[in-house]
Amino acid sequence: MKALIHATCYDFVSFQENQYVLFDDLIRAVGPMKDYPGCDGGVIDCSGKLVLPGFVIAHTHVYSAFARGLSLPFAPKNFQDILDQLWWKIDAKIDKDIAYHSAVAFGAEAIQHGVTTIFDHHASKKDILGTLNALKKGIVEDCGLRGAFCFETSDRFDLEACIAENMAFAKHQTVDVAAYFGLHASSSLSEATLKKVSSAKGGLPIHIHVAESLDDQNDCLAQYRERVIERLDRHGLLDEKSLLIHGIHLNERELALIQKHNARIVVNPSSNANNAVGFPDVKRMLNQGIRVCLGNDGMNAGLASECLSLFLQSKQLGRSPVSFGLDDLRRLILENYALATQAFQIPIGRIEPGFVSDLQLIDYRPYTRLDEENVLGHLVYGMFDAWKPRHVLAKGKPVLTNHAIGEGLSTLQSKAIQSSRILWDRLKEK
Repeated sequence: MKALIHATCYDFVSFQENQYVLFDDLIRAVGPMKDYPGCDGGVIDCSGKLVLPGFVIAHTHVYSAFARGLSLPFAPKNFQDILDQLWWKIDAKIDKDIAYHSAVAFGAEAIQHGVTTIFDHHASKKDILGTLNALKKGIVEDCGLRGAFCFETSDRFDLEACIAENMAFAKHQTVDVAAYFGLHASSSLSEATLKKVSSAKGGLPIHIHVAESLDDQNDCLAQYRERVIERLDRHGLLDEKSLLIHGIHLNERELALIQKHNARIVVNPSSNANNAVGFPDVKRMLNQGIRVCLGNDGMNAGLASECLSLFLQSKQLGRSPVSFGLDDLRRLILENYALATQAFQIPIGRIEPGFVSDLQLIDYRPYTRLDEENVLGHLVYGMFDAWKPRHVLAKGKPVLTNHAIGEGLSTLQSKAIQSSRILWDRLKEK
């Protein structure tokens, strides 16, 4: 058993000062320091620090770690051009080894941003079979995090291999590993493909991009005379575990269908701004009782910057400084934890007995009052723009100590540099 002492704890529900936390892989006891029973294991003094649950990224693309700084001919006129000229060129050259090393690189950086759980959406044309296990090895086994994985089924890939990879990986689920059935987007999925997926996936929930751009909706309307969510519903693909990514260009009927099935939308504000595809009306979704989560779409390896981006851009969308509040942001953060709890079937996201010991400790000595009424405001206006935890624990084990990852992971991270160079060299080939 280990202990945190003199901890100021905040889990987006409760705020408690001068606490102790006893833990191993699970949190075993929490209470005021006056009742601290002592501990014969390791002890971390949390004076001058905030203790929070590790962040959950509800949607990302781990392989995007190897796109940073890449320069390819790029003159997009629409969103499909962005895919054709950049992302589909990259994933066409990815094999299992590159997928693995991208997971190590992404996971190591995620740790340094306080992330302990990742929901990934993978694509790789050179290797399909076995890539999800490669990602699992990088994220879960070598970085020590929790990961949910799926392969992005698309008509541009071998359909049977995509189905086989998603279904085979589903057999590897544990309290650290979750599986989804990955789908790219309606525009790259034929009727025959969706019928086959619907028949083959069993109870595996889908993880799919929806209405990220108007191109996706316009293609669906032109080909099928229905909108994206209506099409997924017709194929029986929506349920309470579905992850619907982006959801920028949805109408009222589509939102009603999502609410009916109790599916989740995962918004990715920084990526949407970068691609200039629009911005999701999160407040409208929340007002309609839709569960909304927050991802980063591979733009970075953290979540704090996405929290800040969502908060500020939602105010701009609402054209009022009070159109999107701290409690609205809190709902998305808590929904990320609810998603992880559902996916891994273990309590995640609170600093309470019985919850997993996925925790981050960040230095913070405010020069204004800090209390239960204003703590989230301190995060938004004083911390999210430069989020650098000092320590991170995943499953009760230290994965970041004094801002440093472990020596073994650091060595693997160095090897990932060579793997990224192989990918870039492939992209130069004619």
